[in-house]
Amino acid sequence: MNFTLILHNIRNNWNLFRLIRLGVGILIIVEGFRTEMWMLFGLGLLFSLLPLLNLGSCSTGNCAVPPKKTAKTFTDELDN
Repeated sequence: MNFTLILHNIRNNWNLFRLIRLGVGILIIVEGFRTEMWMLFGLGLLFSLLPLLNLGSCSTGNCAVPPKKTAKTFTDELDN
């Protein structure tokens, strides 16, 4: 990845869900540090890094369902 692309992803395209994901990641980091559970701390780092870089399963827009190519009408179903 290009460094300017990383900075662009950090600064742009923020939405409510991305802020919530970042907040949950920070909360996991704090709880992991407070309870000295270092695996939880590392998991919190991962959960905070994903929204910062805008990475995830749907960040590229691949979660959209394509429209149906042909739609049957009610009369088509009655004819069959």
